[in-house]
Amino acid sequence: MHSDQPSEMTRYNWVLLFSLYITQFVAMGFFLIALVAIMREQGYSLESLSVIYLLGLFWVFKFLWAPAIDRWKLPGRGHFRSWLLLLQFLMVVVLLVIAQQPLDGSFTKLFLYCMLLAFLSATQDIAADGLSCSLLLPTERGVGNGVQSAGGLIGNMLGGGGVLILYPWLGWEGSLYLLAAGTSISLILLFFFREPDTRPVVQGVGNVFRYIQTFWKQPHYGGWLRLLLIFPAGIGLAYGLLTPLLVDVGWSMEQIGLVMNVIGSLVGVFASILVGWLLHRYTRRRVLLSSAIFQCAALLALLLPVLGYTDLLSVGLAIGLFYFAFTAVTTVLMTLMMDHASKATPSTDYAMQFGINALLSYLMAAASMLLAGWLGYGGVILFALILGLSGLLLSLRFQSSGADHASMTDFHPEKIQEGAYR
Repeated sequence: MHSDQPSEMTRYNWVLLFSLYITQFVAMGFFLIALVAIMREQGYSLESLSVIYLLGLFWVFKFLWAPAIDRWKLPGRGHFRSWLLLLQFLMVVVLLVIAQQPLDGSFTKLFLYCMLLAFLSATQDIAADGLSCSLLLPTERGVGNGVQSAGGLIGNMLGGGGVLILYPWLGWEGSLYLLAAGTSISLILLFFFREPDTRPVVQGVGNVFRYIQTFWKQPHYGGWLRLLLIFPAGIGLAYGLLTPLLVDVGWSMEQIGLVMNVIGSLVGVFASILVGWLLHRYTRRRVLLSSAIFQCAALLALLLPVLGYTDLLSVGLAIGLFYFAFTAVTTVLMTLMMDHASKATPSTDYAMQFGINALLSYLMAAASMLLAGWLGYGGVILFALILGLSGLLLSLRFQSSGADHASMTDFHPEKIQEGAYR
């Protein structure tokens, strides 16, 4: 038997969720940030290093195998707990195996192990998101997604910046052993976690592409899809400009690293916690509108270095506002994704919505560099501002079908196979 509603989150559950999102991004932060720097120092070509960034595509397309996580339960207590135990264990094992691969050895072999780790990490994200959807009450989702955003930022900061700082003393093997030890923390916490049985029996979603089409045909979901596509486009377009812009205005790599990876990440952590608290106290629509306004202000602030204000105060203000707005937008959208996830298939629904957002981020980052060659930095930022204002207008008209409700949507994916949603 299962209960219809989860109970209020315990302190242990909050710590577990926080650790899951940190450890998920610690390893990937290392490979996407620190590994690139280390391998470049070893003499690897830029062409070789560029493929490392393709690892992020696993997060874009994770919705393709998310239905398996929702449908199949592994042996052990708790649906998502059993998946997370397996995935965290395999992540630790792969990190230990990578530690034994010499940096001056086969790049192909090393990259294949990194691909395996990325796949496991993205799949762990599916299970962690499903667990979050199952555990969090509607009033807790804002704080929960704030915890998720903060965990991701801290994980990237520790894995990308922290391990890179320690690398001269730890070396290759020592750095990977440290990552494996950090990843093991969540594994230990999972052993003592008891997942409540709040999920209905799931028969599967059938054809995943047909399921996607049916999902977005639900009442009011067309407006949500338009918001998901337009609302983060402006801030996503500007994100790809930050590093090259600072390089071109004469900033050193040390200064860029300090402002982007340290100050920016700390501001992001603060923003995720604050926005999560605001989502707990106020309506989704009110916080959505506030983040839309802040996004436009942050995009305007990015014009400061373009206009020649390149001192530490001006650039720090622009980057700080940007990271605050970027994290606020992300936290609000992730909360709305959770609101629009069904009780029966939370992992699939959340992964599908997140995949759209992640793909848009990749496309915007790629487009920003291309457009900057044509329009200049100022032109791209103004175009991003137009997109931000469009997102503001959409948020004024947006009426969520799931936000501020007592439960997630009652969409039943198994009925797709029975023809109920045709």
